[in-house]
This record gives sequence, C-alpha cells and structure tokens, in this order.
Amino acid sequence: MTRQNFDKVKALIDAANNEDPNQEICEDKILPKDLLYSQPMSDMLERYSSDADDAIKLAVRTPRSTSNAGKRHAALIRWIARVIINGERD
Repeated sequence: MTRQNFDKVKALIDAANNEDPNQEICEDKILPKDLLYSQPMSDMLERYSSDADDAIKLAVRTPRSTSNAGKRHAALIRWIARVIINGERD
C-alpha cells in the first residue's frame, strides 16, 4: 500500500471514529469514544510491533463502539481489504 493510500484510509477511519455518538471527557473536552480509542491503540501497536503491516495499523484504528459495531466494523474491514488488494478506491 502506498503512503498516500494509507493516509487516505486512515483519514476515512478517523472520520468514521469521529461520528461515534458515544462520548467521553478527556482533558476537559467531550470527544467521540471511538476517536479516543484509536490513537492509544495505534501507539501501543507502534510500541510493541513497529514493523506491523499497514493492514494491522489500520485495523487497530477501526471503530469499536457498540453503536452498529458489528456491521460498521465488518464493512470497514472489508473496504480496507479491497483498498489493500486492489489499490486506491474512491
């Protein structure tokens, strides 16, 4: 996967995380729970497996909230797999 494709998919995942209706307070800010989850997961992966495949780096950022979690998560993983296998997709 090219760096451009990786960055594009990561931005789409972060946008999906930002839509999570479940919120938490962090440093006096109310933020979507999925968005708060994704960065520490990426940090942990980098710490323990800095040479992880791009697919894994993206997978740890995918939405985890209970709102439509199964369908949303599965659909996003399938889309990521298509991007990785077939190249950039709009």
